[in-house]
Amino acid sequence: MANALNLQSSKLNGEAMVSMHAEQIRKLSDEELVQQCQEDLPLQQEAFTELFKRYQRYAYQVALRYIKNREDAQDIVQEAFIRVYFHLPKFRGDSSFKTWLTRIVINLSLTYRLAQNRKARFLLNAEHEPDFQLIEQSLVSPVQEQQFWTILGKILRRMRHEYRKAFILRYFKNRPLIYIAHKLRTTLNGAKMKISRAKSQFLAIFQRLFG
Repeated sequence: MANALNLQSSKLNGEAMVSMHAEQIRKLSDEELVQQCQEDLPLQQEAFTELFKRYQRYAYQVALRYIKNREDAQDIVQEAFIRVYFHLPKFRGDSSFKTWLTRIVINLSLTYRLAQNRKARFLLNAEHEPDFQLIEQSLVSPVQEQQFWTILGKILRRMRHEYRKAFILRYFKNRPLIYIAHKLRTTLNGAKMKISRAKSQFLAIFQRLFG
């Protein structure tokens, strides 16, 4: 009887400790969760599970802006969190976790659209501009990677030189506006105008070639 009570007491204490740990995990900030993941993965999953719960719906809403199909958007979200899982150990925190996740979801969505050879009206979005430096993390296969860079090469070769240079500096090299203005020998407003026109020309050429 005493042994049974001791076993039951141990079980209850263990459940209480697990519940307490889960509550502590839920209270952590995104930055703290990322740090916890970097320490725990792959042996312990609690911090990663909390990140998934916290941002699953948000990632789905971002994907849906580009994919327009609910099932495909869900697939994008799953793929995005797989990428997050394997790349978290290398995440340096240069941006917030939410920003990093957003860029991964967008790049996966854009790559999917290119692979489907559909019109890419949302290839560049004023609210969520894609970061092409992350594209290698988002490409699904070597064939898709080759297709993506072939398409980009065809578009860039058809752009005006000044717009191509502005586009590459902004979206491939992620340079600040003041740097781009210096390289283009123009003012800050002039650089903004060239980047805007470069985006428009990029999309126009894309839709003419592949739309």
